Amino acid sequence: LYFFGSTPTSLDATAFGYLCAILHTPLPDPILSLLMQEKFPRLVEFVQRVLRDHLNVNVQTLDLPSERPMPKRGRI
Repeated sequence: LYFFGSTPTSLDATAFGYLCAILHTPLPDPILSLLMQEKFPRLVEFVQRVLRDHLNVNVQTLDLPSERPMPKRGRI
């Protein structure tokens, strides 16, 4: 369940902070969140589990980016 077994450690807390920010921070181009969802679903599950089990967040209500926005074209 966690990096070193069945109980969270400081590594889990640190990883959660970074991964949750990557996954849930709205950015103009959410490429890191999309890559994490596609290539590392177990890390997404880890973040969702910590949110649900330790922070009592209803993860069903959280939105995740689902596509990259189209690049803006125009003059610089």
